[in-house]
Amino acid sequence: MTTINGLPAHVLLVHAVVTLLPLAALLLVLTAVWPMARRLLAGPNAILALVVVFLVPITVEAGQWGRRRSPRSSRSCRSSPPLPPSSAST
Repeated sequence: MTTINGLPAHVLLVHAVVTLLPLAALLLVLTAVWPMARRLLAGPNAILALVVVFLVPITVEAGQWGRRRSPRSSRSCRSSPPLPPSSAST
């Protein structure tokens, strides 16, 4: 995976999945409760759901690609030093 217009592809793909998946779910509910919507939107909703199914593994691969290229990729969150206690806690 590379970049798209200077942005990592993973960032753009995540936004596409996060937007399209709830839209597909909303259309599914709409087609389940409204017969007229079922006739109009069943085909486009099926296509949208397939697009999301194909985008998810591409997005995961783009994220893994970015993680491999990141200079901090070998560092785990567990090896980070603990944060100091907050002064706001009572």
